Amino acid sequence: MHAYHGTTKTGLKELIPFVSSLSKLKNPRVYLSPSKVLATLHIWGKPYRWIKFEYAKDHIIWLEPYPGALAVFYGGVAGSIYACEGKFKRFAGDVIVSRKAVAVAEEERVPDALERILEYEKQGLLEIRRCEALPETKIIPMGKEHIPIVVNLLLLEENVKAALHTEETTRKEWEKSFRKNLRDKDEANFVLYRGNRPMGWLKLNGLNGDMAWISMLAIHPAHQNQGAGRFAVRYAEGLAREKGFRRMGIHTTADNAPARACYEKLGYTLTEENDRLTYTKEL
Repeated sequence: MHAYHGTTKTGLKELIPFVSSLSKLKNPRVYLSPSKVLATLHIWGKPYRWIKFEYAKDHIIWLEPYPGALAVFYGGVAGSIYACEGKFKRFAGDVIVSRKAVAVAEEERVPDALERILEYEKQGLLEIRRCEALPETKIIPMGKEHIPIVVNLLLLEENVKAALHTEETTRKEWEKSFRKNLRDKDEANFVLYRGNRPMGWLKLNGLNGDMAWISMLAIHPAHQNQGAGRFAVRYAEGLAREKGFRRMGIHTTADNAPARACYEKLGYTLTEENDRLTYTKEL
């Protein structure tokens, strides 16, 4: 199989398995793709957790996470595309992985990743959907028909599973739990969408008490760091105000730095610190 790997590192003779500091995966791997275009998208100059892209019939669609991100990630960034030959295992979708070092068959230097990407766009090999043209975020109440969507998020995304800090739970157990929770008058569950694509789960608790709580907020990795969390928190606050609540609480863990930063920017104060952290805010 012919596969490609794109990186800012040049002059490599073999690709060594590694684990990114932004990943929760434990086993080192070499990541490759059968697409040279997709490999080029990995030549970036800014840390970013996930590339968001889709596959069309004859090209790749790259979705810009915020205005100007294309130039920020790739402008003036040099690197290489490595061509490799071998028998590789597909990990998910169009991702190829190897747990062993991979010999480099050929190296192609890329002086400016942005120029190369824009050339792919002209050739029709890549479609770039700028942020301004992307669908809006929306939140809808969760029904039984949404259970498989949310369960997939919880079971299939390693970063989400790690952030939940829960015991290993099967699909059947999650589905049973959701069917029960949807009947609970003390809580409300919601699904986050960007356009017509589901991207997260929001759960509120304490609706029969004197203080509302955001007890769960899980965002698909492809949509993280794009404002979805802030949008969900503000939505929850508005709903709580409509129901007459004057305080909102949120639980998180000490190692969830992105969530903590989000809550603090939105005016939440750390009020309790033990096995988990409690943030509260006057509405």
